[in-house]
Amino acid sequence: MKKVRYAFTMIELLIVIVIIGILAKFGTELLLRIYEDYVVGTVNNRLLSHSEVAVTQIANRLQYRIRESMVVHQNGNIAPIANAVDVKDAGTAFEWVGYDVDGMRGDKGVTPPTWSGFIDVDNAARSTTNLVSPGSDWNRITSVITSLSPNGVVAPALFFVGDDSIHVMNGFGWLGALGTQNGNMHPIRVGAGVDQFAPTVGNFSGINVYEYYRLAWTAYAVELFADPIPSDPNRLSLRLWYGYQPWNGETYNQGTKQTLMQGVTSIAFATIGDTLKVQVCVGDSKLSGGTGAFSVCKEKTIY
Repeated sequence: MKKVRYAFTMIELLIVIVIIGILAKFGTELLLRIYEDYVVGTVNNRLLSHSEVAVTQIANRLQYRIRESMVVHQNGNIAPIANAVDVKDAGTAFEWVGYDVDGMRGDKGVTPPTWSGFIDVDNAARSTTNLVSPGSDWNRITSVITSLSPNGVVAPALFFVGDDSIHVMNGFGWLGALGTQNGNMHPIRVGAGVDQFAPTVGNFSGINVYEYYRLAWTAYAVELFADPIPSDPNRLSLRLWYGYQPWNGETYNQGTKQTLMQGVTSIAFATIGDTLKVQVCVGDSKLSGGTGAFSVCKEKTIY
């Protein structure tokens, strides 16, 4: 009986070797592409999530801004924000004064607002040293500001709605403390009664006093700053400053800081009338070789 031997022919072996070679080449590339897509997708989702949080925190504070107060610190200069400003360099900051929305709203209907937003311009008690604000209570104003202020300082100021004598640079304190009541902000303290405001500097003689006002106790700054790490020596990050009063001569680096986002590639503000857009772009140095070329952007529109 003839013994049967089972084996591959040379042609079969060559075919198998060719197939294995094809799979090794294209299969590895396919797996690598799938892995790269996974990594890029994961990083992209993370950056989108983080940038959304950062731009939302900024937008929430900008929603209650005094529109006329916005300025930008760039290249050692301070100027009002006009049209669009796109920043990619460390040491640049955007600043604005925000009014006290918590005190204006009160405690969800449980307690009334601490300040009413109205000045009784016809009240006989008005003088050069007192403004009557019906419905306001200085004791409750002090309580709210003390609880919100990081350092417990109560140093508010009024901004009259409708004031058309806007002089941004020296009217809000961006160039130094206000020594008179001739600016946009009017530093105040308690007056003859809890519903009356007295000036902390100068007096209201010859000052245009309007019926409506906003009360502010802090300015805000969003700063792009150098934040290097060994794997990314050129990394920039974004932080928020608050709890300082420019009308009293304070600058933003005297306030309280909070880091909003790391790995920021740019931040931009654009104004169109009373509408403001803010955009934050963030990158990942590991995917871009430290150049920040891989980045995503989120923007918000604030009315």
